[in-house]
Amino acid sequence: MRHLPWLVLAAALAAPALPAAAQEQAARKPKPTCTSEPTAAYLKHKVFKAKIARDYGIAEISRFTTTRKCFVVEAKVEGQLRVFYFNPVTGEPVDLPDPPKDPFAPKAQKAPAKKPASG
Repeated sequence: MRHLPWLVLAAALAAPALPAAAQEQAARKPKPTCTSEPTAAYLKHKVFKAKIARDYGIAEISRFTTTRKCFVVEAKVEGQLRVFYFNPVTGEPVDLPDPPKDPFAPKAQKAPAKKPASG
């Protein structure tokens, strides 16, 4: 009985932390990708670009990159610049539920390791 107030207090303090812990766990979930295949199975860039030009009429590509195991294409379609995501193995379009904000942004580089001072 003497420990009951401490248990109630501990439970009350831990309760607000549960939603934060759930949010942290959700943030650690892997992001959706276009394929789980290894990069060796990806279409060659020239083959992919010919396929999307032939199948989807996307010929005027301004930028091209790979993000989240997807081919990402920025192209002018009907006079507007748009971003498209494709499965790099099949060349089929993919609708990502939460696409990256800017797939063409430069990736952050790690700072070089400092050498210990001698002397």
